[in-house]
Amino acid sequence: MSLSMYSLANDAAPAADVFEGPEKKLEVFFTAPTDGVGFRRFPRAAWSDVLADARCSILHSMGNDAFDAYILSESSLFVYPYKLVLKTCGTTTLLLVLPKLLTLATRAGVAFAHLHYSHFRYTFPHLQPSPHSSFSEERATVERLLAGHVGALTSAVLGADAAADDDGAAHWYALCASAPPAAIAPAAAVVRESDVLELAMEGLAPSVCAAFFAESHAPLAGRALADAMARTSGVASLVHHATVDDWAFEPCGYSMNALSGAYYYTVHVTPEQGFSYASFETNDPSFSASDKLAAVLAVFQPATCTVSLTTRAAHGAAGAADERSPTPPAALYAPVAPWSTTRLSDAVTVAVGAYSLVEPAPAPPAAKVEAQARTACSAKAAAAEGLVDDLSSEKAFSSADSESTAGLDEDSATTQRGLDDALLSEASHEGEVAEEDAADAAEAANKKRPSAEMMGGAAVASKRHLVCA
Repeated sequence: MSLSMYSLANDAAPAADVFEGPEKKLEVFFTAPTDGVGFRRFPRAAWSDVLADARCSILHSMGNDAFDAYILSESSLFVYPYKLVLKTCGTTTLLLVLPKLLTLATRAGVAFAHLHYSHFRYTFPHLQPSPHSSFSEERATVERLLAGHVGALTSAVLGADAAADDDGAAHWYALCASAPPAAIAPAAAVVRESDVLELAMEGLAPSVCAAFFAESHAPLAGRALADAMARTSGVASLVHHATVDDWAFEPCGYSMNALSGAYYYTVHVTPEQGFSYASFETNDPSFSASDKLAAVLAVFQPATCTVSLTTRAAHGAAGAADERSPTPPAALYAPVAPWSTTRLSDAVTVAVGAYSLVEPAPAPPAAKVEAQARTACSAKAAAAEGLVDDLSSEKAFSSADSESTAGLDEDSATTQRGLDDALLSEASHEGEVAEEDAADAAEAANKKRPSAEMMGGAAVASKRHLVCA
């Protein structure tokens, strides 16, 4: 399958009627705080002030002994004592939070260690505001806002061929900025982190999209609505062991944070036709297995899926992460872009692979089925004619009297007419059955694959409204 077939048609979508599902993600690491509290000392009001620069707000929060999780109007924020994970969808201005984060770091008594910024390619890149109008602008913004804090900055485009002239190709953009080694005391080095798995899924199955529309669960609202979306879709089954904090949007959309020890899990769903999208992310290493990847794909049933695995440790040469990269079931998903790995720094290695749903074998067209039925009918009719010829020959060489011969002719003709009718009826029936089989196969294919409207072309979607209190 070509990369162009992997893309979604989006150029015709009016700006007011679409929503950018793919998130920008910012991970910022600092030296370990001496008091063990670090960034968790700051109240919700402090984070609201930071997020205002990204043009998003806090809807709800939950915490455990390891970290605090915030559901945002556009995605999620996770706050650990020494690091922050912030991802925002829509037309947010994520990178503009950096100055205030550095200010909070000074107040917490920690020093900047490294930053990892990344995102799956935007569905509607022409709608992204500055500083996210292009990857080059994003890189320049990081360099400018972290001036004096960065010793090295590297970036890469992973997934599909970076040179491919296709705005819808499976590209994953990644950037890493690290502090000068002399700026971080060896004793304050950040401890080893778990691998982070991210899935960017597009073209969700129609039944899955329906599960994330409020009208599918009427008259439920608020927390009950969010719970119904999670249970009906199967999202709840993915994190049954964790504490869940989720949110339903009106008329559609869903966000979830889940906490289990130091592990976070987050899901965000944009179910509108024409640009449906879902993301799944976790730092739980058990989800880096192929069976867990298959479980996530079974819930969302996407037409395409791009998988990213980020490793933060010295694991040797670039490409080592490929050996630990999960793969989806081969019977359902075929590779679009093979796994590729890039070492962005001594602390960050990113591997990316992209897959597309395997298309079922096309059913034969009705005209072909009809032609096959006619051929079968003709063959059987020819066989019947041959039988008549044989009977006629037997008559010609018969020594019976003319009355007996006349009776034989009449019996043979009657037998022939009956045989012809039976054969033609059987062939006609086989043609009808073949046409019905072709129709059933076509219907089954349509049920397995998202509709044409789901995969391309814009559909009018109302702007989301918050419904959970």
